[in-house]
Amino acid sequence: MADPIATVYPELRGLTPAKRAAALRSARRAPLDAVELLGVATSLIVAMLLSRYAGADLPVAAKLAIAVAGLAVTVAPFLVRRTRRGLRRMLDADAAGEAACLRISR
Repeated sequence: MADPIATVYPELRGLTPAKRAAALRSARRAPLDAVELLGVATSLIVAMLLSRYAGADLPVAAKLAIAVAGLAVTVAPFLVRRTRRGLRRMLDADAAGEAACLRISR
């Protein structure tokens, strides 16, 4: 069965399973770029509007459920994008470091 994490983050396929968790933790520390910040802010506004107007006559608990679900669906792609960008940077830095070590050892 395919690893769902490796499906979302194909960059992890080159790492051993033991290194994947550490790589993900490190990649998730990458700062949000302008597109991601704008996307998260827009997602917050969409979730707020969705809970306010789509559930106008619903109880507060139902509005909260709508807001959380809407927020999860709309913010997730931006957080995945940030993590994938962080993984690529980390792997590129590792590759550059290995290349430098190979040049020095020759």
